[in-house]
Amino acid sequence: MPSLVRKLLGLRHTYVLIAALFLTLAQIFMGGRLTASASQVMIPTYLLLFCLLLRPIYWPVALAIGLIVTWFVNFANGSKIALTQMPLTFIDFAIFSRDPGGLFNALRLSQTEIVALLVGTASVALLAAWILFHTCWNPKLVFPGSRTGAALFQAGSVVIFLALFSVFSRAYVRSVHDYLQKARFPWSPAGVARLSDQLGIYGFLLYSHALDKIETGVYFTAGLNSQPPTPQEIADAVTPYVHLHPVPPDKLPNLMIVLAESTFDFNQAFKLTHPVANFILDRNENTRALGPVYANAVGGGTWLSEFETVVGIDERLFGYAGYYTHSSLSPFVKTSMVTYLEKKGYSTIALYPTEGTFYNTKVAFKKYGFDRFMDAQELGLKAHWSSTDEEIAEAVVSRGGLEHLKAPFFAYVDFLENHAPHRCDKFTRQSELFTTFADPASFEQNCILNEFIRRAKSSEAGFRMLVSYMQDTQQRTGRPYAIMIFGDHQPHTFTSTESAWSKFDYTSFRTPASFRQTFFHVISSIPDVLECCHTGIPHLSLLPTLLSAYTAEKPEELYLGVNFYVYRNCGPDLLTTRASGVFASTSPNGKSKNCSVFDKVLSAYHRDHLF
Repeated sequence: MPSLVRKLLGLRHTYVLIAALFLTLAQIFMGGRLTASASQVMIPTYLLLFCLLLRPIYWPVALAIGLIVTWFVNFANGSKIALTQMPLTFIDFAIFSRDPGGLFNALRLSQTEIVALLVGTASVALLAAWILFHTCWNPKLVFPGSRTGAALFQAGSVVIFLALFSVFSRAYVRSVHDYLQKARFPWSPAGVARLSDQLGIYGFLLYSHALDKIETGVYFTAGLNSQPPTPQEIADAVTPYVHLHPVPPDKLPNLMIVLAESTFDFNQAFKLTHPVANFILDRNENTRALGPVYANAVGGGTWLSEFETVVGIDERLFGYAGYYTHSSLSPFVKTSMVTYLEKKGYSTIALYPTEGTFYNTKVAFKKYGFDRFMDAQELGLKAHWSSTDEEIAEAVVSRGGLEHLKAPFFAYVDFLENHAPHRCDKFTRQSELFTTFADPASFEQNCILNEFIRRAKSSEAGFRMLVSYMQDTQQRTGRPYAIMIFGDHQPHTFTSTESAWSKFDYTSFRTPASFRQTFFHVISSIPDVLECCHTGIPHLSLLPTLLSAYTAEKPEELYLGVNFYVYRNCGPDLLTTRASGVFASTSPNGKSKNCSVFDKVLSAYHRDHLF
């Protein structure tokens, strides 16, 4: 009897391969008839079949590993959706493998949590590798000939199975693509998250791996056969918002852009008992432009806003690749606000408060054209992710070396302090709070809001320091200045419903202002240049064009002056339903909206050789 059992277990490989072949053929002939329920069944079935190739003695362990990995991947997917509204994708694993420390720091994990995660992951990986090795080298497998022949048979079965899965994967990706053409998921974080839910985590990861190679949006295909707006059309669009003047070379202003991490106008976003003043958000005698702006990122995704305010183009034009700008798009950038200014004689520097390896930032900023890039180590910020914005500003002023740059200079500075999470650990009494929600709320809810406001006060102090530095530089050199600060996205503290990463749902305390709405503020010693943006909320991609007005004498000399044409004709919603080859695109408010000048604008971007 034991001999018969071993023979049957030997035949098991044949049964498994036949079953895998059946699933593969079914996927091929199913074609566009894929359903979400079928997707959620077929890939887990394939994974189960692979487990059956293992030695039976390891089946319980393999099942346990499978359940643990599935739980962890689903937890990671749910966490990412809660933090950024975007699901987990294959690129996330690639980025994590290159810089795991960056993710740990961004999530503010403790040393104990990091060690536990690394040890657990390594243990599961080593156990899985050990099981696979001992499956391929199985001395108890009944096979005519030598022990080597048995090992070759077992290993060959695994290779054939993986070859069948490769064929299945290609057919699966085609089926999902056809399914999406009928389902019309919107190309937005919410739409993609919904797709991951329908396909199941493994199905979506498989599809996202293919998207990395095939889906680049419509930027590289749209507008190729269209004519760009005429110079007069662009001039007509620029005139209501910008008043250009002759700028002698020795009077080109020093420029600075400050990214205020997770900062938004809380006075506009929430119904409060009373507003709280903040220099960043309030108009002053040197304010030249101030107002709300739309960011694509929600909850997280600083790299998206960095890309849009450096290159000046909406990342949604690039479909799936647009969600990973620093990794997927930066190698192809030919023209940016940085290269534009360098042609005018500017020195350029980026000053970053964490490790430059995070999300490929240092490499990306070099690709965007910056002469220099200084990260936390070079700036002497020992606290890295725990640095306050006052400390960051002080490091920029004292150790950034701006005074040694060839004038004029352009500096891009990232603040960090208001990065989520926001915990209630600085206030103990209601009387200590700056303000409270107008509607009834618990002390902890109000406390978390005030923790955000407390950090915004530090950002205010840091920004005042940078403004003072620009003013002092003008007094010393006679060269004017313009400094712009903007919020990259709202933090997941206030954009998520209750989750492992966000304790409360703040929806009931909010005004109608969008989750995507942050702010921008331009302060300059040069008056009468900007008169923007009074006809609607702009998109972040307009900001570098806006700042370039301080260096241009004519509309055609602006950096991407076509962005004013976009703003005048489309507001923040350039994208149309054709903006992605896979999904229908959506505007920041979640509504699909066609823009009649879409192809003309894309033609202008191509003419300017951005990529």
